Amino acid sequence: MKTKLDVLVFEDSVSNTEGLKQALESHYELRSFDTAANVPDLLQLHIENHYDMCLVYDTWPNETVEMFYKDYLKLERNTKCVFAQIKNQVPEKFDRTSLRHLGFTTVVSTAINAHDLTALRLAFREKRQITVEERIDNVEQAVKLLIKDVDRIASDRKRGRDKSLQGVSAQFISGQTQVDPAVLEAYFDKLAQETESAAPTEHTEIVVPEEVVEKELPGLSKDGYAGASNRVWKKLVKAFGRKGESEERAAELPPESDPPTKPE
Repeated sequence: MKTKLDVLVFEDSVSNTEGLKQALESHYELRSFDTAANVPDLLQLHIENHYDMCLVYDTWPNETVEMFYKDYLKLERNTKCVFAQIKNQVPEKFDRTSLRHLGFTTVVSTAINAHDLTALRLAFREKRQITVEERIDNVEQAVKLLIKDVDRIASDRKRGRDKSLQGVSAQFISGQTQVDPAVLEAYFDKLAQETESAAPTEHTEIVVPEEVVEKELPGLSKDGYAGASNRVWKKLVKAFGRKGESEERAAELPPESDPPTKPE
């Protein structure tokens, strides 16, 4: 079964893109094969589409390639495209990774021979690894936001405010973890770390005197505050707060001590 690819070619005035397409089709299933003859068109195609591979003929000056690649990086794509320079022939001892400073992961020939296929396979493997690492980092940041969101809901419900999970972090994580098992595993590891290290939210209750309740502050009742102001809630806790019953009982228990050690 052939690997499916979306390919974009930065052609020059004398390039044989049809021959290149046929060479690629011998080894890959091309879902799309687009061409551009100038930097603005090349960048616009990248904006409108997500390509797996972008092939750039070596007849383009380094300055032109550098200018384009800097603009491409500004797109901040989640999935990176493999950039490869195309030569009529690649010398046997040529270092295919020598043009990374221009954005090229590898260099291949127009014939797409066995050596080129090996180089492309390594390039796609590297692209996948970079994508996974970036998604893991993104998921770790999202987990921290998700934990904060859960803490916010817990705090609001203790005040009598029924709030639901915003879902932004959860939806983001769901989208990221569908890509690769490694990302999903990293999510569970990070979630376990965050929940184990998180301090429990203090269960604070308030008992408001009748004379204060009678002032009819919006959202205030004798045993709760359902208003939106965290500042007001903190003032009420400071003035009229007490620990929840479960915490009071826990505070009355003697501290745990280590079991006596047996004499040697």
